[in-house]
Amino acid sequence: METYLELARRLQEAAGADESLLAEAAKALETLVRRCQQLEQAVVVDELTGLYKLSYFRTQVESALEQARRGNFACALIMMDLDFFKQINDTYGHLAGNRVLQVVARTIRESIRKTDIAARYGGEEFAILLPATGLEGAVSLCRRLKRAITGLRVKDNGREIKVTASFGIAVFKPHHQIDWQDFIRQADEQLLRAKKDGRNCIRHPDWRSLFSSQAGVSSEERALLFGGEE
Repeated sequence: METYLELARRLQEAAGADESLLAEAAKALETLVRRCQQLEQAVVVDELTGLYKLSYFRTQVESALEQARRGNFACALIMMDLDFFKQINDTYGHLAGNRVLQVVARTIRESIRKTDIAARYGGEEFAILLPATGLEGAVSLCRRLKRAITGLRVKDNGREIKVTASFGIAVFKPHHQIDWQDFIRQADEQLLRAKKDGRNCIRHPDWRSLFSSQAGVSSEERALLFGGEE
């Protein structure tokens, strides 16, 4: 937007006799650029939750893996699903269900870093991309989100709706020979484990599968990271 406005200002300075006309042109350009930005936002952002749409998210996952390979660092992906969401819709109605989605999405936004990318993956499922993050960071975020979501009480016509969520984590290492589709599939598989294990829990790959060598991973770090799944 600054490029167009700067051009309009330069034209205005060069033709003082038509200041009013150029001022109107500058205002029109500003309005046009703002509208273009709004349209671009609508393409990539989910209207209900304010999180990114799946199509945009997939491109970001692919880009993040390429950056991780070049930079030789890890990248984590969290798949998250609200437990028994159909029962919420059936019991309280779809408007209340939408409200739950909005509150959970806000909780996600408030919990992640500026560099993280959160998306509504579909229905009541969410995905969070964590660049330059290993398993420890992903588990830590899932635990914070799990506590925050479990503590939510979504108001609906004098009633309180309680919510829980299940989490699956995948971690990409530069030596892994996978693409973005495999990466998402791995996180989905861990989410499925969480659902099979009773929901309202976190599942992730065994730490040994993430390292070509166990060197440099202390017993204290292993205990901190993998002392038990929630």
